[in-house]
Amino acid sequence: MKKIYDPMIEKNDKRFIKTELYLKVNNKTYVNNLNDNESMKIHDYYGYWKPLNKDIITVSSYEDSEVKIQDNKNNTITLQGIPYINKAKTHFTTFYLDYEGSKSIIDLYKIKHDHIEHNFCFETEKWIIWDLVWNDNILYIKVTDTIWNEKGSFSTDYKYKKLIIEKLN
Repeated sequence: MKKIYDPMIEKNDKRFIKTELYLKVNNKTYVNNLNDNESMKIHDYYGYWKPLNKDIITVSSYEDSEVKIQDNKNNTITLQGIPYINKAKTHFTTFYLDYEGSKSIIDLYKIKHDHIEHNFCFETEKWIIWDLVWNDNILYIKVTDTIWNEKGSFSTDYKYKKLIIEKLN
C-alpha cells in the first residue's frame, strides 16, 4: 500500500529555486534564518503534491518543524507533518510527535473543491508513530512503545495498529 504514495508527491526541481539564504516557490520567497538559536528557520522544498496541485515546503526551526502547503496563487496553510492522502483523494492525514507532551498526534483533514478543512485530531501517549498508510477508510499505523531502545538508538520494535475511520463524509 505504501507504493501508492510515491507517485503522488513529485520531486520536481523546476518548481523552485533554492539558495542558502532563501527558497523561492512560484514567485513566493521564504527567507532562511541560519542563526544557531531560537530564531533559526530553514525552508526546503519537499515536492509537488499532484492530487491537489500544491507544493509542499518543510520548515525546520531550532526545536520544531512544520509543513507549508502552497497553491499556485501562493496561498499557504500550515500543517504539523507531511500529508498522506487517501485513495479517493477526499481526506488526508498528518502525524507528528509532540516531544514536550510525550505524545503522538494524527490530524485528519477533509478536501472539498481545493479547500482543506481540519476534521479530527487523535492523540496518544501509548505509542510513538513512525509511519502510516491509508486503505479506504482505514489507517494502518507503524508504532513503537517508546522512542528509544536500551542502547539509546531509535526503537525498532515495531507493531502495527489499525485505525478505522467510520465516517469519512
